[in-house]
Amino acid sequence: MLLFIDDVRRRIKHFRAHSTYINAVIGRGNLVSTTLLLLLSVAQITSCVILIIPSLYRRMGTAIPSIALGSTAFMELIIYHGFRDNEIFMKVCIIEVCLFMVALLRRDARARSEAIGIPLSGTSLVIEEYIRKRCTFIHTSIICTLLATFVLLWAVVFYKFWNFSGTAFEMKRTSFTLCMAECGLLAFLAGQDRSPSYHIVEKSCNILHKVSRFVHVKLHRMHEKKNRKKHL
Repeated sequence: MLLFIDDVRRRIKHFRAHSTYINAVIGRGNLVSTTLLLLLSVAQITSCVILIIPSLYRRMGTAIPSIALGSTAFMELIIYHGFRDNEIFMKVCIIEVCLFMVALLRRDARARSEAIGIPLSGTSLVIEEYIRKRCTFIHTSIICTLLATFVLLWAVVFYKFWNFSGTAFEMKRTSFTLCMAECGLLAFLAGQDRSPSYHIVEKSCNILHKVSRFVHVKLHRMHEKKNRKKHL
């Protein structure tokens, strides 16, 4: 949601430049370009507000605002020729997956079914159940959290776009927003893990222990090889 809000902010800040560019692309006049930009911004802001506020998405659902955001993201990809840039294309693909999962999993149909005591069935419920079972089996709360932390640190260290200007600013910002989209997807997958909390802590400690042990063994073997070469 923050990526969409930031895009709207930047679009409003440089509204005239965006309007001129869209007019050059579609060639329908300034009025059509301005109207398209306004509709795009309003649709994104409205959808984000609905998905952020629980009382709104419980009443209105998550499917329509998610579809609206996905449609506007795809429209931007076409208008701004995002297919030519691999990072922009990957970011939009990841965002589309996130929005699909938001529309499907945000309201937790299984929990609602158990709460009201009425059995529910359908394709969406089957997909929802499958995703949560896979996430629980893989323990995404551990793996995805670690990966998201790594991606976030990587983005902050290597893509500090706020320290640049001009073309470098746009390139670094694109890479940074791609990392943020990846973090969002990983965080969402981590939230679908239904493992007991004490199992999560225990398994995370075991994973960290295995990783540290693996690194220690590898470093020890490398050190032994170097000693053998020196001896020879």
